[in-house]
Amino acid sequence: MSQHLVNEKALRYMEYLNRETDNRHHTLDEDEYQYALLRAGDPRAAQEHVRILFSGLPGKVSEDPVRNYKYLTV
Repeated sequence: MSQHLVNEKALRYMEYLNRETDNRHHTLDEDEYQYALLRAGDPRAAQEHVRILFSGLPGKVSEDPVRNYKYLTV
């Protein structure tokens, strides 16, 4: 089995778990909008960041809550 197929299988399993546990993440469009604001130097980028963080859908990139917040902020 190729490495690509193993990764695809793992990805599909994670998608399944996220659906089953109602674990969601903000959308790519939201990420791109925030990045465009930031790139343009628009202060609304900070407001958008706070909105995403406290939307209940910020994402999880670390098991440690403090590190997760730091990663999401960076």
